[in-house]
Amino acid sequence: MGVRACDRANCDSIMCDRTDGSYYLCDECLDELIILGTKTDVREFIQSRRPSDMEREASEMYFKTLFKDLD
Repeated sequence: MGVRACDRANCDSIMCDRTDGSYYLCDECLDELIILGTKTDVREFIQSRRPSDMEREASEMYFKTLFKDLD
């Protein structure tokens, strides 16, 4: 099996060895797809933009502020 870059828009991951025969996905994008569930259209997911690290960090900060730890 070949190893290629992830086909998802805005994903910079390389060395992907998962494919459905049409698209290659990295582990992170596959995890995200699994969370979205079986009703997700794979082609639409591939075309969707993967959030940048900065967007993910901002989202994490927001939700950690919203859902605070109990002391």
